[in-house]
Amino acid sequence: MSIQCKKLHKLFNSLPRYKYPFDFKKIQLNGIYILFEKNEFAHGTDRIVRIGTHIGNNLLPSRLRQHFITPQKDGSIFRKNIGRAILNKIKDPYLKVWNLAVTTKESIKKHGHLINKEYQNQIENEVSDYIRQNFTFCVFGIESKEQRKSIESKLISTVSQCNECRPSDNWFGLNSPIEKIRQSGLWLVNELGKTPFIKNEVDEFIELINSKGIKPYKKSMEEADIQDKNKFFNIENKIWVNINKPTKKCTIHTNLSCPYVLSIKETQRKGLGDLKIDGGWKSFNSYIEAIKYCKEWEENKSYTVSTCC
Repeated sequence: MSIQCKKLHKLFNSLPRYKYPFDFKKIQLNGIYILFEKNEFAHGTDRIVRIGTHIGNNLLPSRLRQHFITPQKDGSIFRKNIGRAILNKIKDPYLKVWNLAVTTKESIKKHGHLINKEYQNQIENEVSDYIRQNFTFCVFGIESKEQRKSIESKLISTVSQCNECRPSDNWFGLNSPIEKIRQSGLWLVNELGKTPFIKNEVDEFIELINSKGIKPYKKSMEEADIQDKNKFFNIENKIWVNINKPTKKCTIHTNLSCPYVLSIKETQRKGLGDLKIDGGWKSFNSYIEAIKYCKEWEENKSYTVSTCC
C-alpha cells in the first residue's frame, strides 16, 4: 500500500497549489480536491490530510468556498471537525453545542436556546483563521459524479491504509475528539477502510491526470527552506528563547515539555535559529548563555526578559 500512496503523494505534490486567498474562477467546476496541512510531511513530500469532492453538478468551487470562506460549520463537516479540535483541545464544554446540527426549523426549536451566537461566531472565526493559515490544496477535474465518488473513495482508502503515511506528533488533528481522525491522520471519517487502489489502477489514474497537461507546481525557495527546517527540527537538550518583535519580549524556556516549546516551528514570519519580521526561536546550551544573549542583544534594549517555564 505504501508504494501506491507514495505515487499519489508525488503526483498531487506536482499539481498546481492553491492557498487562501485564491481565485475561485481558476477552480474546475467538477472534480476532486486534495488538502495539505502546514508542517505535515509523508513520503518526502507534503502530507495529504483530506480528500474531498462535491455532489451536485458544477459545485467544486462552491464546496471550497464552504470550507475556506463561509462561517457555517453545518455546511462543511471539515469546518465542523476543525472546530471540534479547537474546543476539545481546551476542554471547552461548548463542544456539545458545536456538535449539534441546527439547520431545520425542528432542530432550531429544539436546540436554538443552547446557542451562544456571539461565542459561536468567535469559534467560526478561529476555524476560518486556522484553515486559511494552515491549508493549501490542489484540484483535478472529473466530470462524472459516479467517477468522482469512486476515485475519492479509493484515494481516501489508499492513503488511510498506508503505514508510512502518519501524522507528526504536533498534528492539530490529534486534538480531535473523534478517534477515526486521530488514528487515520486525516480530517475524514468516511471511506477510510474501503477498497484502495491496486498497483495497475494507480498507474492508470496517474496517466489520466497527466493526460490533462496540468502545469507542475514548484515550491518557492522560502517554502522549501521552511519545510526542511521543520522536518529535521529537534528540541532536545536545549534552552529556547522566543524573541517576539511585535510585543518586544524575550521569553526563556527551560522545560522541553512546555507546550510552547513543543509547538516550535519555522514560519514565514518567525525564524527557527534566525530572526525574521516577527522574531523567532534561538537555542542555547545553558540558561546562562540564554540570559546573556537576551540582555546583550543589540536590538532588544527596550525588550522585557522573562522566564516562562
